[in-house]
Formats: sequence, structure tokens, C-alpha cells
Amino acid sequence: MKTLIIILGVIFLSTSSVLSATFEVLSVGTSTAVGFTSSKLTERPIQSIFCTIESNDVRILYGTSTSPTSTVGLYFPKNSSFRLDNQRHMETFKVISTSGTATVSCLYEP
Repeated sequence: MKTLIIILGVIFLSTSSVLSATFEVLSVGTSTAVGFTSSKLTERPIQSIFCTIESNDVRILYGTSTSPTSTVGLYFPKNSSFRLDNQRHMETFKVISTSGTATVSCLYEP
């Protein structure tokens, strides 16, 4: 009688090796356009950034050296959201409020 031996391999993943998302809140006024925190873009690989506009309307631009103003750029009203999944767009992203101070919540996704 032949014996069949089955060897099961188990792979253990350390929780430290699993990349988790990073969160950032941008406080944006009407005088100066702001971008993402550069260290958040370089400390580990980021596949995309998902943002929601929490308060006040904003305008954004990316992929260009031009900064948005309160009247120029892609318009996003309060309670809207967008996702950037291109590294150059993430690096060149700028946002500005159309009035008052806007809050933009951003999730950096590995």
C-alpha cells in the first residue's frame, strides 16, 4: 500500500507588511492654492487619492503649472468627491476655496 503525503504550506503575513491608507484634512482659503503634503506622496507608494469636499465649494487644477483661483479651475461643490490615480496629477494637484475656508478630506490609498 502506498502512502500519500500532503504537505500544506501556510503563509503568514505580518500586519506591519500590509499597507494601510493614510488620511489628511486640507484647510483651504481663498488667497493661496494648496496641494497635498509632499511627504505623504513619497513615504510609500500611493495608488490613488480619494477626496471629499466637506465645507464650501472649491476649484482644483492638476497636471499643469497653473494654480487655480476662486474663479478659475475645475469646480467642485460642497459634498462632492473626486479621485486622482495618476502620480503626476497627485504631485501637481492644487485646490482653493471659492469663498471662506473649505475643508477637503483626503484618503491616500496604497
